[in-house]
Amino acid sequence: MFYFDINFDEPLFEFELDVFGQSFIFEFEFIELENFFVIHIFDAQQQALALGIRAHINWPLLKFKNICFMFITKNKLVAYETL
Repeated sequence: MFYFDINFDEPLFEFELDVFGQSFIFEFEFIELENFFVIHIFDAQQQALALGIRAHINWPLLKFKNICFMFITKNKLVAYETL
């Protein structure tokens, strides 16, 4: 299990994570009218895996192959392997 701290300082930002031998690009976009962030997730070749996911705590963002991503607090993202 991997834990990543996320700082929501900008209305649009991205970063790359290497998890269990896979690279992922996370793009966060603040929707000002509704006051929440959406997340776009891409693979290493910048192919979209998921677009426009609203950030919720304790709710899976994406399951890709055997890897699952989820926020466990407002600023902490976790990646874990599934069966």
